[in-house]
Amino acid sequence: MKKLYTVILLIVFSQTTNAQKIRFFYDEAGMRVKRGEENALPVTLVRFDVRKIEKEMQIEALLEWETSTEQNSDRFEIERSHDGKSWYLVGTVPATGGKNETSRYDAINAAPLEGQNYYRLKMIDRDDSFAYSQIRNIFLESTAVLYPNPVKNRLFIQGILCKSVQVLNTRGQILIAKASVNEEGIDISHLPDGTYIVKITGSGGETTTRTIAKR
Repeated sequence: MKKLYTVILLIVFSQTTNAQKIRFFYDEAGMRVKRGEENALPVTLVRFDVRKIEKEMQIEALLEWETSTEQNSDRFEIERSHDGKSWYLVGTVPATGGKNETSRYDAINAAPLEGQNYYRLKMIDRDDSFAYSQIRNIFLESTAVLYPNPVKNRLFIQGILCKSVQVLNTRGQILIAKASVNEEGIDISHLPDGTYIVKITGSGGETTTRTIAKR
């Protein structure tokens, strides 16, 4: 008697928010013997926008979306990326919509990254079927401040949580590399006078580059 093995593939359509689970059955020899289809994910997303807002002198990302139909929808997971490749969960919003009714949602990402911020929605059904929305993005200018500039002995950095800092010459050679920077700053007194590039990697992986002069 042949044994059947089941493999479920999730197909996501880029132009719509419908997803479909396709079920394939395989026998012990690896031959496909049957195919079945299940219902499409019952969420119709009609709008998804992301924009910058300022709140108490802090820039935040406001996400707003709207659905026209939800049936057995469980939740929306908000994912963010700085490069469009690696995605991280930054929030979850429960689904509250119903069939054939318009529902509006919003959420705030209180700490967006400097530089590019890519966002997408992962729309999850109660049986864990899911589909992704289209990607939206905002760009945040770096708030990093380096001083004094020109600098003689110590360079200080404010306005960004540093994961690592590198000081390079104009040929791209790394002269100073630090895992973090404290209130004492970076000692560059041993460097000859000239122009240098400071490359800062923030806590979220974003990169900020500044040019300084040593005098």
